[in-house]
Amino acid sequence: MVFFALQLDRGNIGSALNDNFLKDAGITQYQYNIGQQLLSAGIVILEIPSNLLLYRFGPRVWISTQIFAWGLVAIFQAFQHGLGAYLSTRLLLGLCEAGFIPGGLYTLSLYYKKEETSKRFAIYFFGNNFASACTGLLAYGM
Repeated sequence: MVFFALQLDRGNIGSALNDNFLKDAGITQYQYNIGQQLLSAGIVILEIPSNLLLYRFGPRVWISTQIFAWGLVAIFQAFQHGLGAYLSTRLLLGLCEAGFIPGGLYTLSLYYKKEETSKRFAIYFFGNNFASACTGLLAYGM
């Protein structure tokens, strides 16, 4: 379910782009693209450290912390205006989301037998595809 929310968060920016996002945020297409790259950079920078923290503190503490931090940044995106705010929120989202996907897979592997994990992984990734399908519909409805 949380992977579904993660993909909704990632897909919503694309839907917003089609609905005057650039004008509302006060940025250009080039600046938008830089922000998208900063999201990816944040994920790449903290992917391995995030998983090391996951092993140290455990999924209950670390993934909950990630979701809380990511949710705060996502909420404060609503108040952004201008290039600095846009770029910083994109980078922060990437940093907060880093390690979530492999962390979720690791967590599933702790609770299910070896024979059951592939089915659970398929359900896990179904949330990603389902969210991709729903993002446009939700944006249209809103």
